[in-house]
Amino acid sequence: MSRKTLAIIDDDTELLAELSRTLASSFDVTGSPGDPATIGLLRDDPPAAIVIDLDLVGSDPYELLRLVSGDPALRGAPVLALSSASDFATLEHAYRAGAAEYVTKPFSPDDLRAMLETLTRGSATPVNGRLKLGDLLVASGVVTKEQVKAALARQSNGGGRLGEVLVAEGLVTEEDIVTAVADQMHIGVADLVHTTPQPAALGLLPRDFIVRRRVMPLSIDEDGSLVLAMTNPLDIITVDEVVMRTKKRVVSVICGESAFDEAVGIYFSSRGKLRDAREETEEPPAETGEIDADIIEIVDGLLTDAASMDA
Repeated sequence: MSRKTLAIIDDDTELLAELSRTLASSFDVTGSPGDPATIGLLRDDPPAAIVIDLDLVGSDPYELLRLVSGDPALRGAPVLALSSASDFATLEHAYRAGAAEYVTKPFSPDDLRAMLETLTRGSATPVNGRLKLGDLLVASGVVTKEQVKAALARQSNGGGRLGEVLVAEGLVTEEDIVTAVADQMHIGVADLVHTTPQPAALGLLPRDFIVRRRVMPLSIDEDGSLVLAMTNPLDIITVDEVVMRTKKRVVSVICGESAFDEAVGIYFSSRGKLRDAREETEEPPAETGEIDADIIEIVDGLLTDAASMDA
């Protein structure tokens, strides 16, 4: 059986040589400094995976990442990005540009090899556009890489979200996660328990979508932007879908998992008509009349529940 080819794009000759030696036991490694001929060479002999060093000096690594990940001839090759930066802005930039994985220097050669082997097997490949909570928590110093790795292993066996696993293990609190994400992303924290969403904002999204994606439209700013509370503001795909559905710019704020569940209980489940859509895999398009009915129910529910809380 022929071995898989790995292409490494790096103008650091020492690191390129080290990676080539380290990964030679699992891959046939080819190297490129990231010059203009790189894309053409990759197209001529598409590799099983591509590693791009975002610390490239001679060219724009993010433009190269966009070109590689968006090229039809290379679409089957996942791209792993290396970087010496661990801040959220760099993580977001890399994932938006098309990275399937992100590794911060310094790294374990064995861990890198295992990650690339997983990527090229086609299993457990992260979805482009979804940033990873584990990376962000490590970057903020809340947990270590080893703790995240162990939690991910437990998650793969028992299911659930990573944050829930970390909280259940006593490694962090829900407040730790909310604070770390808010600080790293420079976004606000929503107090869903004491904040009443504007009916006009809440009516912009179907109820099933709100619960399934765990987002809560809160208000519409004077400039027309939608303030959206999210349990996972790292999920760029959901943000993009909300923009597409509402035709509004989205300002994300973070909320805790338990606060979101409580808010759903106040504004939806107490009306007795909302299914737990988190277990649904498909959402049929709503008819115009159904959307209008949703908005009427939401307004009615908000007025009733607000009156109950004031009483």
